[in-house]
Amino acid sequence: MEFYADKSRDLSRFIYRNFFDLLAKDSSAAARGELVNKFCQFIADLKLEGDWQKMKWCLPVSAVNPGLSASETRQIEETLVHKRKKRNDRLVEVYPHCSDEFSTTVAFLDAAFGSRRFDFIDPATRIFTMGSCFARNIANYLQHRGFTISPFIQAEDLNSPFSNAKLLAVCTAAPRLQRAYIEHWVDVLYPKDAGVDLAAVVKMELQRLEALLAALKASEFLIVTYGNVLDYFLPPTPAEFEVGPAIAPKFLTISTNEDIALRSHLTGKLKTAGAEFRIGSYAEVSEALDALYKAIRTINPTARLLLTLSPVPIDSAIGIKHSANLSAVEIDCVSKSLLRAALNEFLEKHQADDKLFYFPSFEIVRWIAPNIGSAVFGKEDAASRHVSQEVLNGVYEYFIYKFCASAGAEKQPIAATL
Repeated sequence: MEFYADKSRDLSRFIYRNFFDLLAKDSSAAARGELVNKFCQFIADLKLEGDWQKMKWCLPVSAVNPGLSASETRQIEETLVHKRKKRNDRLVEVYPHCSDEFSTTVAFLDAAFGSRRFDFIDPATRIFTMGSCFARNIANYLQHRGFTISPFIQAEDLNSPFSNAKLLAVCTAAPRLQRAYIEHWVDVLYPKDAGVDLAAVVKMELQRLEALLAALKASEFLIVTYGNVLDYFLPPTPAEFEVGPAIAPKFLTISTNEDIALRSHLTGKLKTAGAEFRIGSYAEVSEALDALYKAIRTINPTARLLLTLSPVPIDSAIGIKHSANLSAVEIDCVSKSLLRAALNEFLEKHQADDKLFYFPSFEIVRWIAPNIGSAVFGKEDAASRHVSQEVLNGVYEYFIYKFCASAGAEKQPIAATL
């Protein structure tokens, strides 16, 4: 069945396809020149009314574009730039109407998300990133461009606001409580017959917390990437050394060892210790975001804080407690939806903090990139959880454009890593 057979080519969103069709019918230089002139004049004379208001006026870079010469592209782009400037941010709340315009170029992302820019960072700015592999890619990209970065790397499955709030609560606890907490949970979680030097593990974890605290204190620009709302929830405990939310310390298990057998054992130990693996409620997510924000601002009240949501899906939710028989895809959708909605409310609540910002990396990957006609995930390595390099480069070029005081620096692509 042809669902869209009745759609007229006279609709505004067909403007680029109709133009490219005309160009394809006559390849002579004179005819092309006249068509380009007429096309540019038509756009220049258009009044922004009706469906024309929904256009972002960005030249398609997808397969719809059969290929324009450099001079043709330059002429059309000059006309479109003037149209975009007239539109400004008046219609940023209108969802991009024409699928042909979608791309991860700075021009389209600027038109879709608003044109406000911030000259916050330069290569000398001390930048700290905290989060999963998406935060690591931001760090890699900025390091590649000559920026000063201190990344705190976490596994995607670890990166929940609950675990991060717990991590910073332990990080900022009094030394006596901090050591007691680490010693207790290392003793609970690590197998006694595996030959693990528990004292060495405790020392390593304490040093890692100390390094994290120092990096947070020294940073001028903090980037925190949230991942999911799946976690190991503990019942309230009267233990003297417990600080922060009632969450099991995943940061002692998932992030310190890549051995699958040991990680599986440690995760099982969390459940044995009374933890319940489930999706956090909206109220719990909101509370965790507030706790994490309070901890960060206690450690560093002056740094600019940029929040992002990772578009990378969960790896696995095996063993999760829920009443419905949900697939990993559905669980990921619920998790991201809860987190993004709670982030929106959080940002509204804290709008008085003029050093708090949000960057739409999640929206670019999950809402913009699927419209550009190329694989969003796994293009280079067939991994369904690896954002494709073209998309990553687009996201980070847009980040540079939005926040960098020297956005004119040389642009080079960089390979993504996970």
